[in-house]
Amino acid sequence: MRKLITKFSAFFFMLTMLTSLALSAQVTCFPTDQTATNITETTADLSWGGLTGETWVRYKRDASNNFHYSFADSSNAVSLQNLHSASVYTWEINTLCEGVWSGYGWPQTFTTLGDTVIVVCEPTDQFAANITETTADLSWGGLTGDTWVRYKRDGSNNFHYSFAETSNAVSLEDLHSGSLYTWEINTLCDGFWTGYGWAQTFTTLGDTIIEVCEPTDQLASNVTETTADLSWGGLTGNTWVRYKRDGSNNFHYSFAETSNAVSLENLHSGSVYTWELNTLCGGMWTGYSWAQTFTTLGDTIIEVCEPTDQLASNITETTADLSWGGLTGNTWVRYKRDGSTHFHYSFAETSNAVSLENLHSGSVYTWELNTLCDGMWTGYGWAQTFTTVEDTNVVVCEPTDQLASNVTENTADLSWGELTEKTWVRYKRDGSTHFRYSFADTLNFVNLENLHSGSIYTWELNTWCDGEWTGYGWAQTFTTLEDTTTYNCEPTDQVASNITVHTADLSWGGLTGETWVRYKRYGSPHFHFQYADSGNVVNLVNLHAGSEYTWEINTLCEGQWTGYGWAQTFETLADSSGSQSIANSENMSYKTATFADFTELKAYPNPVINNAVISFSSTFEGSYSLKVVNLLGEVVMEQNVRSVEGTNTLTLNFDDKNAGIYFVVLQQGETIKQLKLVRK
Repeated sequence: MRKLITKFSAFFFMLTMLTSLALSAQVTCFPTDQTATNITETTADLSWGGLTGETWVRYKRDASNNFHYSFADSSNAVSLQNLHSASVYTWEINTLCEGVWSGYGWPQTFTTLGDTVIVVCEPTDQFAANITETTADLSWGGLTGDTWVRYKRDGSNNFHYSFAETSNAVSLEDLHSGSLYTWEINTLCDGFWTGYGWAQTFTTLGDTIIEVCEPTDQLASNVTETTADLSWGGLTGNTWVRYKRDGSNNFHYSFAETSNAVSLENLHSGSVYTWELNTLCGGMWTGYSWAQTFTTLGDTIIEVCEPTDQLASNITETTADLSWGGLTGNTWVRYKRDGSTHFHYSFAETSNAVSLENLHSGSVYTWELNTLCDGMWTGYGWAQTFTTVEDTNVVVCEPTDQLASNVTENTADLSWGELTEKTWVRYKRDGSTHFRYSFADTLNFVNLENLHSGSIYTWELNTWCDGEWTGYGWAQTFTTLEDTTTYNCEPTDQVASNITVHTADLSWGGLTGETWVRYKRYGSPHFHFQYADSGNVVNLVNLHAGSEYTWEINTLCEGQWTGYGWAQTFETLADSSGSQSIANSENMSYKTATFADFTELKAYPNPVINNAVISFSSTFEGSYSLKVVNLLGEVVMEQNVRSVEGTNTLTLNFDDKNAGIYFVVLQQGETIKQLKLVRK
C-alpha cells in the first residue's frame, strides 16, 4: 500500500511539472514572415520566422507532380539549387512541434528569373573531312550541349555511335572502303535531347589494295618423322591451317596469322597427312580448301617393348631395389605381398629402376612391369619375385605391468611395459557407453584428466605390432577417489548496494562456481542478463530512474546449473532533476495519445545465413530502437530506427555472428515486439 501511495504521489508530481512547463514555455508551431530571396535562374533562398523545432521544406515546379525536399534543422532557412529558369515554384513547411510533426502547409510561391543564355538547338556547317578508305572526321557548328553522332553504311540496318561531348567534332574509324555513309546528330538542348536528325552523307575512298583470295606455291618442307613446315604465297589476310592423318577423322588446327607459314609437331611417323587453308579475304572467310598432302619419314628407332635382365637387389627387411633393361618408354611397376589382394604401384619413368620401401619382413613379393611402347601401354606382365629378409628384432605385441597410479578424484596416470611401438589408450566410466581416447605414442604412459570422482573406470590398449594394429584389449580397471569437497549451491547475503538513479551493485556470498544474474524492471516481460563469473558481484548500469527491479541468480554447482532463483528486489533512486519522471510521463502521454501499436515483426529468411530483412508496419512516424540479443542476454547488434507511416523494412547483416538463436527486439516507448531468429 505504501508503494502504491508513493507511485500516485510521483504521478501527480509529474503532472504538476508538465503543467508548469507548458505554462512557462510558449511553443510556436506556425511559421511567420515566409520569404523567398536571392532568386536567380536556378537558385533561391527561403526563410521564415517563429519556429524552434526541426523543419522540412518541400517544393515543386508548377505542372510537376514530384516534390523535392530540403532539411532546415531548426535554422529557419534553406537554399535551393538546380531550379528551372523562368518557372513558378510552390513551397511548404513541415515542423516538429511538441513532439508531433505539423504536416506540410503554409504554401508560398516564387518565380525564378528567365535564362538569358540563348541555347542553340540546331547544328550548322556539317562537314565530313579527311576521308580515307577506313576513316573520316565529322564536324559542325552552333551547338553548345553534349552531342551524340550515329552513322551507318548504306545497306546496313545497324547504326554505330560516337559521343562528341561539346567538342562539335568526332573521328570515325574502321569504316568500309568505297562505301556511302549517312550520319545524324542528337544534341542536349535546354535540358532535352533533340533526337537524331540533320542527316548528312559522305563516301569513303575505294581501297587500292588488291586482295588475293587464293594461295599459291603450297609447300611442305623439312619433313621428319614427327614434324613438318608448311608454307604458301599470295595471301594477305589471317589464315588458319587444318591437317589430319589419313585414316583419322579428327583435324588439328594451327593459326598462321599473315605469315603464310606454320610449323607442325607431334606428327606420326610414316604417315600421309592432308592439309587445307582458310583465309580472310574481303572481310569474309573463304572456307577450308586447296588440299595438299605430305608424308612423314618412317621412324628409324626400334622400340623395345619387352624388358630384359629383371633384378631385385639390396633387399632388407623392409626395402628392395628393382631394375631391368631394354625399355625406352615410361614404365609403371606394381607389386604385392603373397596372400594380399592389393597391389602397390611405383612410377619408374624411363629410368628402368625403382626403390621399394615399407615392405613386410620375411615376405615373398611379386612384381610386374607395364611400359609405354609405340604409343600404347603393354599391360602388366613379366612377373618376378623376391623375398624380404627376416626381421631379427623381437617384436613385443602384448603389454606387461599395467598400472594405474597417482589416482585422485579426477585424474590418474596409466602405465605399462614391453611395448615398443605407438599405442592408443581408450577408457570409459562404468555405466557409460562412450569411450575416450588418449595417444601414448611409444612412451608406454598417459595421464588422464577430467575424470568423475568416486567412479570405476575400465581402460584398454591398442598397439602397432609388426605393421598391424592389435585391436583394443588387456582390460584393466581403477577407481577414482571420492570428492571430499563440500559444495555450496545456494547464495547467502544477497545485497543491492550503491544504488543511484541509473546504477546498482548486486552481491552475494557462499557461491564458488560460475554465476549468471538476470534482472528486469517491474512490469516488463523481458529480462537482462549479466555474467558474474565466480566473483559473487555484478554492477548494473542504464537502469530506469525511480523503478523497482527484481533479480535472480543461476549458479554452476557440481557440474550442473541450478536454474534462476533466490529472487530479490531493489528500487533505483528518483531523478532529482525531475527530467526522468517528466520524460516517462511524456512518453506515456505521447504513446497513448498519438501512437498505435506497430504490427508483429517479420524476418525473411528465417533461418538466416547472411542478411535478414526485418519488416513491420507502423501507424505513425516515430523513433524506435532495435536490438538483437543472444541467448546469454548480450546485445550483439543495436540501432535506432526512424519509421514512416505504413510498411518499414531494414536489413541486418549476420556475417560475423555465430550460428544459434537470437531475439530481435523492437521498442518504442513502453511498446515492445520481438521475434526469434535462427542463424545457420
